[in-house]
Amino acid sequence: MVDRGVIGGQRKQFAYIYSRLEKTPQNITMTFVKRGGSDEHYNPDRFFSHLDTCYSDPNAQYRTIDRLHNMKQRDNENFTAFLPQFEKELVDNSDSE
Repeated sequence: MVDRGVIGGQRKQFAYIYSRLEKTPQNITMTFVKRGGSDEHYNPDRFFSHLDTCYSDPNAQYRTIDRLHNMKQRDNENFTAFLPQFEKELVDNSDSE
């Protein structure tokens, strides 16, 4: 977080993250928040990890690997046209690792 120092200590950062969530994610994370996180230290990084666990797609990485594996340069396509497509697929899906 860029504004960690402005927001304050870990407890305030933890509360800020919670306050920025919409109602449904707040309800889903309520127990985690009331406990102060998995370690009761109100660690904002652990809160982000918890949100990632709750909301990330566990199959995204496998789909990306499958798409990359199946990408082929067409017979009538030169490499300079294919490479940007391949690189875009890598960049667009780099967060799914």
